Amino acid sequence: MTLPEESSGGTMIDKGQNRTVLFVDDEESILESYRMILEAKRADNFEELLAVRERRHKPEDVSENRSVRADFSDYNILLASSGEEAVEIVRRQTEAGERVAAGFFDMHMPGGIDGLETIRRIKAIDPDMLCAVVTAFTDRSIDQIGAVFKSQDEWIYFNKPFSKGELIQTVISLVSSWNSRRREEKHIADLEVTKRCLVLLLEGIAGITKIPPLALDSLLKALLELLADLVGHRDLFILLLGESGEFLYQVGSGKFEAGVESDPELLKRIEKEIESLRQTKSMKKDDSGAVVPFMVGNKIIGLVFIPGRENHMPNYQILELFGIHAVNLIQSSNLYQALEQSYAELSSKNVELMQVITKLTLTEKEKEEYQEQSVTDELTGLYNRRFIERYFEMTLKKTHYPFACVMIDIDDFKRVNDTHGHLAGDYVLKELAHIISENKRPADIASRYGGEEFVLVLENINQADLPKVVERLRHQVAGRVFSFQGHEIRVTISIGVSSSLPLGCESCDSMIEQADQALYKAKEAGRNTVVMV
Repeated sequence: MTLPEESSGGTMIDKGQNRTVLFVDDEESILESYRMILEAKRADNFEELLAVRERRHKPEDVSENRSVRADFSDYNILLASSGEEAVEIVRRQTEAGERVAAGFFDMHMPGGIDGLETIRRIKAIDPDMLCAVVTAFTDRSIDQIGAVFKSQDEWIYFNKPFSKGELIQTVISLVSSWNSRRREEKHIADLEVTKRCLVLLLEGIAGITKIPPLALDSLLKALLELLADLVGHRDLFILLLGESGEFLYQVGSGKFEAGVESDPELLKRIEKEIESLRQTKSMKKDDSGAVVPFMVGNKIIGLVFIPGRENHMPNYQILELFGIHAVNLIQSSNLYQALEQSYAELSSKNVELMQVITKLTLTEKEKEEYQEQSVTDELTGLYNRRFIERYFEMTLKKTHYPFACVMIDIDDFKRVNDTHGHLAGDYVLKELAHIISENKRPADIASRYGGEEFVLVLENINQADLPKVVERLRHQVAGRVFSFQGHEIRVTISIGVSSSLPLGCESCDSMIEQADQALYKAKEAGRNTVVMV
């Protein structure tokens, strides 16, 4: 079905995108409503759906939904009335190379597998599909639903009843996101291929420069070998031209080993390509192959012919760089008297290549460094230990006002994991992180220091107010009931506090060590208490 084109200036999506969307519901009327809405027709009960929304939303919200107009004629809408049917549809689509970009899954489908199990089986077939969990209510928790997915950005809630506008915008958003991710993956893959080709080209050219400059035959064969490695096959040849355009020298491999003259049709094509190159002065590349000219100024001194096999063809810039280096090497061989100048040009090009490769390599290293130095704790969303230690050091060195280090530890946390399981433990950690965040000021820094330990940095804190702040936090945790999968869990926390001015700490380690010692004393004092030093 085409992407919506609104007269008021809607977003346009490239025609080459994947716009296949799957809808799964055990009620045929709901499936028909999906189809009719996306074909810009009103479902039979559409007015009824809007009436329900009128009781839940402001009138202007509903009128805005009524005005939505979209053309989904180029979208591929797939409908399934059961989870089993949906799994089979995705299997067939994937095997045919026609992947499904997004799916809308009803959670409750009596008589077969439910929506969550359907998603789990489909993700085993195509892990990249984006999903909308469609339900008016669900007995599955966020954690249970999220466990099916690699990350939280792979799925969304889509509540019943829904409006036409909500459906259209959600479909557009999911399809657009799926295609954006595939473009990003392709871009990264292309960069990797380019980087490998650049490294191969640089190493190959460096090896070829060791060939004596007058050994033209050896030089051309070495260039041919390097080119064969770059393009992934050996059916190619290099042709050098004389002053009058005659075939001066040629070397080929694979089916061209016997030379151009042995193939009359190929000879005609080469003569045609030479004439074309004289006009365009640039490389030609299409589905039939590529012709890379050897240019000295505006003069063609030769060419490389690479037939077909587009999947193995390196990008334009790689072939162009190959042509540049080949010309330099050939000139070095033909013009022995200008060896030093030619070698300088080649060295200059090698430096440029090294800079490009270094830049690409640094980009990879920077990405790895970024991943290694991530500053956010994945479970709680708070800062992690690495960040808090760096931040602490900067604060200690630069600040001129008092601040405090508050170290928090959950008492007997092992009991929670042993009694209720690690998922329950993770839930308690996330909830405690939420409580800490609610009790801090905007300028304060909260982090998960490790395990069940948290660190809170209170900047510019009045020393008289400090006991009140930490005691309020302790009381809130002790009074909170954490409900997880039908179980009521209660925990307490022990708190150790160190402050900058009384201690005169000169390093992060000493500041945290003081707070840790205070925490240890709080544990020895019977837990669920605060100790300040």
